[in-house]
Amino acid sequence: GSIFKKKSNRKLKIIYFSALTKEKGIYDYLNLTKYFLKKNIEFFVYGNNCNNNTLNDIKEFKKKKLIMNYKLNIYNKDKAALFKSTDILIFPSQYKSETTPMVIDESINFQVVPIAYNIGSIKDQLEGAKLTVSNFISLKKKLKHVVSNYANYQKKIVFLKRKKLKIINKEFKDLDNIFLSK
Repeated sequence: GSIFKKKSNRKLKIIYFSALTKEKGIYDYLNLTKYFLKKNIEFFVYGNNCNNNTLNDIKEFKKKKLIMNYKLNIYNKDKAALFKSTDILIFPSQYKSETTPMVIDESINFQVVPIAYNIGSIKDQLEGAKLTVSNFISLKKKLKHVVSNYANYQKKIVFLKRKKLKIINKEFKDLDNIFLSK
């Protein structure tokens, strides 16, 4: 079958998947939903480390139908199924010690288009895909552009995934050569 997800007339599924804290960007994500009410997209929240105030805010956004649903503490098979059904990941982390978030690599692996704040080494993880932004205003613009050009961005992620897989295969061959030469 095709390596691209079928994009019939269904709505694009956009997720936040991280710790549900201000530093990891949950409030930027929630506020983003207000600007896309009439678009062909749906917003979902997934994560952990959620305090009662944040959970109440998430519930309020769901009640107002700004997000479709939320779920806490997702692991293993549930995580894989979640990514397989997702189109776009929003990762607006402002966490000062952010390095290389695993969720970015996971989204690439499952061919989910990640849009993230340019923090840590996220820009290096996305290797020229032009999916990092510097602030909330540019996040809104980038999401609008990605939604309008989803197929093109999905292709960029597929090519990025292939490139990363080639690098991994080469590293394994190099290791085999080292171990077999002894």
